[in-house]
Amino acid sequence: FKYNASTETTEIGEILNELIKNESVIKDFHSNKTYLRFQPNFLYENSEKLIQNGLLTSLDNLKDNWVYLFEFNVRNSFVKFDLKIGRGDQKIREKLYNIYSKNKNFFQRMGKKEIAPEWHLSFQKMILTQDEILSFMESGDTENVREIITARFRNLIDNDLAKYIQIINE
Repeated sequence: FKYNASTETTEIGEILNELIKNESVIKDFHSNKTYLRFQPNFLYENSEKLIQNGLLTSLDNLKDNWVYLFEFNVRNSFVKFDLKIGRGDQKIREKLYNIYSKNKNFFQRMGKKEIAPEWHLSFQKMILTQDEILSFMESGDTENVREIITARFRNLIDNDLAKYIQIINE
């Protein structure tokens, strides 16, 4: 029998969207059905320091800045959180690449490769596995999947985002 995967991924996306909108330390960023994005308030609160350190240009409008790309990739076979160096000012991208490369214990997806021209994956975390999504599709247990997503979202915000901010502030 066939599942209506789009319904489940829509529900999962709605749960993540709700978590993003209700989280005080991040702002919603250009999202669509597959990629739910946010920006840490840290970027806004520390823009002066980031400009001084060459990690933002004074002309950058953060509301349209893709260099710092935080996104949930919602598919019907997985949900992952990706942190990427997005497209934008090449000098800033290279500075971020160097910072991330020096901290490979955290930015475990950096590898030895050169910086990609547009989207460079640097950090990734599984939010929902294929088995968890299949289980949700079979059971329809929205509360269970919400608990799993919420716990992993909290861990991401409270631990990983905090560590990210610490590294950028060094």
